[in-house]
Amino acid sequence: MQSNFSSGASDALEAEFQQIIRRQHRNSSDFSQNALKRWLVQAGRSVVAFLTGQQTLSIRSKVLSDGSTQWTVYDPFTQSRHVFGSRQAVCVWLEERYYR
Repeated sequence: MQSNFSSGASDALEAEFQQIIRRQHRNSSDFSQNALKRWLVQAGRSVVAFLTGQQTLSIRSKVLSDGSTQWTVYDPFTQSRHVFGSRQAVCVWLEERYYR
């Protein structure tokens, strides 16, 4: 079975995720305890990923035979793969993951 992955669509989604991150950083003028904790957790994850050679989040889209798009996200930190039926569902998951 051959998969058709659209790297352009996944690149656009990854760019949108990065834009969400930048917007959240701009909007958070007060650096509360929770914000510091989130930053430290993310920094720790980044250090672990760098030291262990893990790659960044991977997002792929695939057009199914019925014409719908299936989104697959691989999270190297948790080593888990998530499959979504819509771009909006991926965006929601990304925002929830960012705030964990």
